[in-house]
Amino acid sequence: MTADGAYDTFENFNLLGSRWIDPAIKLRKNASMKCRGNSFARPKAVRELRALGEEEWKRRHQYNMRWKSETGFSAVKRRVGEAVRSKRPDLALKEAETMFVQYAIMRDGGLR
Repeated sequence: MTADGAYDTFENFNLLGSRWIDPAIKLRKNASMKCRGNSFARPKAVRELRALGEEEWKRRHQYNMRWKSETGFSAVKRRVGEAVRSKRPDLALKEAETMFVQYAIMRDGGLR
């Protein structure tokens, strides 16, 4: 899973680690290797980044490929908007899914 530095939290690393997902989250420059009661996923990522160096880490995790998904999200937001009105998380997810379907229909020239 690739994400930018805004997702550099112990909670995210704990969740990904518990699901055996290899995180490729850009770490802060002063990232600590201490666990502080959390899983070892984030300290492991910090050790890997320091051992490889930032450029090799980016290459190994294909971090430079984030632009593809960012471009897709940007296109959807430009065409159908970025705000969801639903308050309930399950309905907000359905609303977001509908936005992507709506974008795909518009992109492909409408319904046939």
